[in-house]
Amino acid sequence: MKKIRKLSRVELKDLKGGQGLEKDPLTADAGNCWVYERNNLQGNAGDYVGGGSGTCKNPPSGYHCKTYTAMGAC
Repeated sequence: MKKIRKLSRVELKDLKGGQGLEKDPLTADAGNCWVYERNNLQGNAGDYVGGGSGTCKNPPSGYHCKTYTAMGAC
């Protein structure tokens, strides 16, 4: 069972926006990730859809596969 403790100010800052820094080297494995990127970027949330790890397959019409490497899970 994991012990629960209060987070420090630095740890709380790291969590800003829901994104924490991975400090455990066992869980911070680099991953090859992908997302569908619109062929003609329009500067809005619809420019990127889907996503995951591994191999990107069958992008929807008007999109292509964009790959990136993440520190931790995709």
